[in-house]
Amino acid sequence: MPPGIKYNMPPEVERELCNEQTIYRMIGGFNWDITGLPAGYKIPFLAPIKVTHNPQKAVLVKNVKVVEVAAVGATSIKIQKGSLIEKSFNISDGEKVISVGSDANSIDTSDESFDLITVSALENAIEEGQVLTEATSATDPTPKNVANKLNYERNKVAVAGQTLTAIGQVFEIKEKDLYLPISKWDKEALGHLFMFI
Repeated sequence: MPPGIKYNMPPEVERELCNEQTIYRMIGGFNWDITGLPAGYKIPFLAPIKVTHNPQKAVLVKNVKVVEVAAVGATSIKIQKGSLIEKSFNISDGEKVISVGSDANSIDTSDESFDLITVSALENAIEEGQVLTEATSATDPTPKNVANKLNYERNKVAVAGQTLTAIGQVFEIKEKDLYLPISKWDKEALGHLFMFI
């Protein structure tokens, strides 16, 4: 470091998220579909991804984790920070579509501990810790994408044509510490090769 220069930047420390000795990394990469992802976004380790073969393609599954109970009729939800939710986004609790507001103030990120989203009046109550997922459409609550693999390494959105490496097996995943949440639909699709604790 040159004399007289001080860097006041704490190092970025990755959380321990799983038993890394149990990881089976799949051979070959999957073309990363970065549609709708902000430039510079870094996909975290163990992020839920949906992969397909022929063609080899990977899509990041967009889930949100609720951090406070929301009652029937509520028009706002507190969610875990770091989600990829956008205005006019449609999320699902599995039964009903919940539409995020379309104006600029629909997603409030000013609080350090959570993001507040303005939504259509809830038809079902939402529990703390519940994971909602991107809906297929404004009228179809079926999950748009369901994870069948997890992401192996951090990767930054830069240019089209990037690839992701998928994890085919990993055990002792610390679910509460994940950077991006895993939904119940993801867990069903991931199956016995992925163990959550």
